[in-house]
Amino acid sequence: MAEIKEKPKDKKSRSFRDLDVWKLSIEFVKNIYRITNKFPISEQYGLTTQLRRPAISIPSNIAEGQGRDSSKEFRQFLSFAMGSLAELETRLIIANKINYLADDELNPFIGGLDVIRKMIRSLSNSLKQDYENLGKHVFYRKQKTENRKPTGVNGKCIENIAPC
Repeated sequence: MAEIKEKPKDKKSRSFRDLDVWKLSIEFVKNIYRITNKFPISEQYGLTTQLRRPAISIPSNIAEGQGRDSSKEFRQFLSFAMGSLAELETRLIIANKINYLADDELNPFIGGLDVIRKMIRSLSNSLKQDYENLGKHVFYRKQKTENRKPTGVNGKCIENIAPC
């Protein structure tokens, strides 16, 4: 898998494209496509498709959640991504059990899914803390540009979310 470089910790994500977990899950999709291209043609509409769909759903749900208006909604889409991750892991194990995927091919995928799972859980937990610490009133004002700025509670600036 490709190496994902970390952004400096002091910069807040302004887009889903800035999230390391999204970048890593995109690389994971590429690897799923690479490995499923080796499956028998008879599986084109079977296990091949069933592996690709949840793989694509992981970064898609991360992106959609980042585009929502609240931390609570973002966490909901991260939960959907976790469900797709479990679905994908199950199907990879099935592919291994029916000898479409060797053990030495399966293990890096399982390891990659574990990393993505931890990153999603960590992101979700940080959003939950923000949500609880701010009294569940953090909303984002939509702007014409892709940059979003928190409006805070009652329109007041919140220092720990973004610079004022």
